[in-house]
Amino acid sequence: MGQNTPPAWHYTPTGRVRARLGRLPGWTRAVALVVAALLGLGLVSYLRYGWKPSSSQPDASYYTGTEAENWPEAADIVLPVALAQEHFTAGEIRAILDDLEDLIVLGRVDWATGKSDPAAYVRAHSPGMRQYLGDTLDGAERLALVSALADGHELLEEVRYTYAEPPTVDEVKDDEGVTVLEITVKARFAYYFDRRGQRYYNPLVVLDTTTVWQLPVAGEVDPSATGLWLTDYEWALANGDCEEALAGHIAPAHVGSKEAVLDDEGGLTACK
Repeated sequence: MGQNTPPAWHYTPTGRVRARLGRLPGWTRAVALVVAALLGLGLVSYLRYGWKPSSSQPDASYYTGTEAENWPEAADIVLPVALAQEHFTAGEIRAILDDLEDLIVLGRVDWATGKSDPAAYVRAHSPGMRQYLGDTLDGAERLALVSALADGHELLEEVRYTYAEPPTVDEVKDDEGVTVLEITVKARFAYYFDRRGQRYYNPLVVLDTTTVWQLPVAGEVDPSATGLWLTDYEWALANGDCEEALAGHIAPAHVGSKEAVLDDEGGLTACK
């Protein structure tokens, strides 16, 4: 795609959503954002405990007896300390990770508790990427970026999280030879819904996310391309309502609601 071309979102036959973002001069490589929507019932077979963050555990609650019983509150999400890289000091990396923690809380916690701030979310990214994020946050693809609840649904508990794998921070070269700090976060977020008056299969919905951010070395790119870029992501939803997820919302699957049909590769093919 050429520069200033908006993302061409579309559903492929396998139900995955793909987009390409063109970058401004100095960093023009188009990047593919792939959303693998895996919806279904049953958390135990789907979720695996990986590395757990070193945060204090919440008291007993509605999560007691569930997969997320010992997960910390996502509002206190912690990205681990990273070593200095050739072009980034340890202090610079720590500041970047602190900003990312705030961004994750904004997207995965505040958005789900009625405190969404699209302008702040967009501002946290590179000027070259901001033009694409606004429309995405308002559209059906928002769930890949933020946790918007479906209308009429509320949470009974705070959002919790764990890591499927330890976050990684590496200095790498992108396809154009630009030096970037690449941060990969594989996190799971638990949402416990108020089921009063509802016929949910399970009030606990878990969003599994893989997100990759890149921050280019300032001297190697056009000034408008400096800052944070969201370059790749995947998400999967367990116990979620299929149609709501495809519309960009999180909601538990109701008895009788349409469910996901998965193909052999685990891709969403249809709702039934």
